Amino acid sequence: MDRVSDSELNGMLAAAKYGHDPETVKRLMAQLLACMDDGIESDENRFALRVLLDYVQHAFRLILEEGVSANQAFGLALQRGKHPREDTTARDIQAASIVVLGMRSGKTWLDAVGDAANQLFPDGKGERAVHIAYSNYKDVLENTPDSFLNDLTEHLDNL
Repeated sequence: MDRVSDSELNGMLAAAKYGHDPETVKRLMAQLLACMDDGIESDENRFALRVLLDYVQHAFRLILEEGVSANQAFGLALQRGKHPREDTTARDIQAASIVVLGMRSGKTWLDAVGDAANQLFPDGKGERAVHIAYSNYKDVLENTPDSFLNDLTEHLDNL
């Protein structure tokens, strides 16, 4: 296996600690294992030893203090709730606007939520997302004029 530079090793450590890239983590592990096989105490492996200790310390801390699994702590699996999420702000404002407009037009809460879910989630699901969106934006949108809410529901897709 070809050895990587100290800066590459440091970059792999950062990916293991702060990102989610299992392939890079496996490359880091392979590099550290190769250094251990060659004698981790040697001068040429001094930086690798520091990386190894930092990596293990980080993983142990996550396991002991946050209760994550070893695979999560070592960067091989995502921690619960840490996966990348798309920004749904525009959709959420739209959903809350549809609910507010629906309720102003005389619909029940459930009907207004159902309408918003049907408009924004073509698979027929999404009521929970609409509930959350409404609770996040209701304080602002309930005092907003209908004309502005209608503009929001029509134009947020273009942002």
